[in-house]
Amino acid sequence: MGLDANLSDILRFSLLGPLKDKKTLKYLAFLFVFALVVGLMTNYITYTSFKPIVDNPSLVQDFSGVVGLLVQFFSFVGIIIVFSAVVNYVMQYLLMSRALEISGRSAQPATPKNIIRFIILGIAQSLCALFSVFNLKMLWIGIIGVVLVLAGFFLIGIAALNSATLFMLGCGALFLLLGIILLLVYLAIIIHNTIRLIVSDVALIGNGLSMADSLRFSWNKTTGNALNIFVIGLVLCVILVIINGILSAPSGMYSFFAQLVGNNTISLAMDPAYLVLLVPSYLSSAFMIAASAFYLVSIYLHLLTEKKTTSVSITAPKNFATPVASKPKRVAIKKTKKRAKKKRM
Repeated sequence: MGLDANLSDILRFSLLGPLKDKKTLKYLAFLFVFALVVGLMTNYITYTSFKPIVDNPSLVQDFSGVVGLLVQFFSFVGIIIVFSAVVNYVMQYLLMSRALEISGRSAQPATPKNIIRFIILGIAQSLCALFSVFNLKMLWIGIIGVVLVLAGFFLIGIAALNSATLFMLGCGALFLLLGIILLLVYLAIIIHNTIRLIVSDVALIGNGLSMADSLRFSWNKTTGNALNIFVIGLVLCVILVIINGILSAPSGMYSFFAQLVGNNTISLAMDPAYLVLLVPSYLSSAFMIAASAFYLVSIYLHLLTEKKTTSVSITAPKNFATPVASKPKRVAIKKTKKRAKKKRM
């Protein structure tokens, strides 16, 4: 039975599995509180960084002051993004481990060493998908696309600066068009590579494989199932987007009407009513992380239990001679009788 036949089971486990387990609910509560704190910190940094410019637009003329505010803003936001990414990786590890345990499978303990390997694997997975490590022939499509785009921009630039012939301008436009088409094709290849490596994280946690073996395991196991995995993931994304849209609708509507009456986006960052309305969206983001973790585990388990029939051909050795059936004894007796009759005659 293929993955397409188990669509309802995978979606049910991904969406309802995190809500039926007490330990997973604790992880969800932590993710919700963490998202809430990070959201409030980001809003506060945004408010304190840009509110002076909003109140006094003449400060824009002070180039050094604006640069200082931007450096301050992106420094704090960068630290928050890196810290949030690490926490999300840790929570994904714990959620995948719990999903495996719920399904009756063992999982590697969440030690610092395993979590570091998990984070490095996530980076390696992205690089392998980007550079088509497991299908290097396809990398040439991306390389040729980049070369054609650069050549197109170069020829168009020369034609514009030197008032060159229409032929050079046309060649530049043609190279640019062909390069963009090849890059779009390679983008589809990157998506395909990402799908083929999608269960490497779970393989590392569930099987205790090395990072290289986890990537190879995922690539081999997803052979012939990339389209099914993509479709199931797309359906899950649509459901999660709908849930997120419903929970985020109050804050979105409040922001829209607040700007209609003259309030700017910066002032909304610390508006108490707006912050309260943002709470459901933080809950939605926590649930999306848990659902994606359970989805990956569900795909992994279905791939493990999937039975693939293989045709086995049996060939005889070169020196093998097929036995020739010997004639029955009755035929031999009849021939001897005929010979005896001929002699008598």
